[in-house]
Amino acid sequence: IGSSETELFFPPTCFEKRCKLSSKTKPNKAISYLQTYLSEREFSWLKNHHQFKHLFHKDVEKFHKVQAMWSLILSCVDLKKKKNELWFVVNGIPLRYSIREHALITGLDCIALPDDYRKKKLVNNTFVSRIFRRKTKISLSAVSKKLQSMEESADGDKLKLGVLYFLASFIAPKKPNLFFPPT
Repeated sequence: IGSSETELFFPPTCFEKRCKLSSKTKPNKAISYLQTYLSEREFSWLKNHHQFKHLFHKDVEKFHKVQAMWSLILSCVDLKKKKNELWFVVNGIPLRYSIREHALITGLDCIALPDDYRKKKLVNNTFVSRIFRRKTKISLSAVSKKLQSMEESADGDKLKLGVLYFLASFIAPKKPNLFFPPT
């Protein structure tokens, strides 16, 4: 694809406008919280698990957390392919950034749901029922309080709660009223 065949997704007039792109994620805060309330064995599991270990080794800059993302978005081109993809042209070669590439960069399993996932019957969430003894919505602050009050157990419930807190801290860090719906 030559440069004459592609257009920037954002026209040059957009480069004159102000825009705020930010990230509210504070991984160090979640990590230090879990280090306080998880046992050494549980925290070690989280720190060494292939899904999460890369998050423990990143340097977190206070002011320039999204600089690379901003640079990429500004060079995005409109190839009119799929709605959920960003495309970039590097040395004349179109490169896609979608959920698969996001999974590679973040290390989180972002696999597609099976085609029949809506037809499947929801599984009863015995973990939530057992831990919280109710089937109403569970807030992130309730998860935090429960995590603080639990002792380490052989069944790994405290570790599961720690993983839930960790992921919610990255996905929706500034939503104190985030609820985990019952099943």
